[in-house]
Amino acid sequence: MTRVRFRMGDMFPDGDVVARFVITLVMYANDLYRLQALLPGDEADEPEALARRLMLLRFQGSLLHEAIHFIDQAIARFAAIREFVESLPEDYSVAPTVLHDLLGDREPSLARLRNVTFHYPEMHPDRIAAGKDEVMLALDAVSAQESEVLSIEGELPGKRGTGLWFADVVVGHWFRTEYGATTAPLGAAVAVLGRFAIEAMSGQLSRQGPTAALEIEA
Repeated sequence: MTRVRFRMGDMFPDGDVVARFVITLVMYANDLYRLQALLPGDEADEPEALARRLMLLRFQGSLLHEAIHFIDQAIARFAAIREFVESLPEDYSVAPTVLHDLLGDREPSLARLRNVTFHYPEMHPDRIAAGKDEVMLALDAVSAQESEVLSIEGELPGKRGTGLWFADVVVGHWFRTEYGATTAPLGAAVAVLGRFAIEAMSGQLSRQGPTAALEIEA
């Protein structure tokens, strides 16, 4: 284990666009790893565990979409960031390309997934009239599936209490339709982005030099 202690202003100076890039990249990595840690195991097949898994996978997909967009935009807009990424060891400097390769033609689906994960579809009269309302389409597709509601007096939803699982049936259809049956590329993309963030932090430490650290403990 290696521990590096530093003052934030020494390691991430105000006004340094590369420092700003690394900080945001690590924010994404932290959130994605924490979501990964919260995922129930595949052996957990009760309705609430499955619903939590689906929710967390949606969040992961949405964050990956935003993270990839952030990386691409930062590299395109700032020469210093582009040069910094190119200066990383080859296995990590190619991470933006690897992320695109992993997710491939699913990236538009991730963008739509982000919109229905964080911004649930509004009820627009024109979309409803045209038969294009996302929720109504999903409801039609799952109309034959069975679900249930469980309510335990005094308990809150999402714990041992109310289980409004019928809505999860609709969400599940969204996810499978938009993203596809396998979620393996999401996990692989999380791993790539996480390693990229860690190496970027190492690169930032090298940029600032050992004097930026208060203590390095190996």
